[in-house]
Amino acid sequence: MLDTAMKDYLYGRLINFQKRRKEFEVIAQIKLLQSACNNYSIAPEELFGAWFRAMERLSEAESYNLRVSWSLHPSQPATPSGARKHSHCQALE
Repeated sequence: MLDTAMKDYLYGRLINFQKRRKEFEVIAQIKLLQSACNNYSIAPEELFGAWFRAMERLSEAESYNLRVSWSLHPSQPATPSGARKHSHCQALE
């Protein structure tokens, strides 16, 4: 995202050091998060995995329409028409 949000050069020939500093900060943050993740050992939950894989996938258009309808009505918890609401994992019951 930074590569397109900020120019590499200013005024045609001056290096944009602000962009370089921001890139360094982002990479440093990623390295910090990666090193923190090495301390975790997460075992897969098979029942959840089975439930998740069984979920019906939305098409690109359905996904977009759902996102747009939620952004238009963020305070309404109701599910937009046509969408399926899944409040829990039945396989874990």
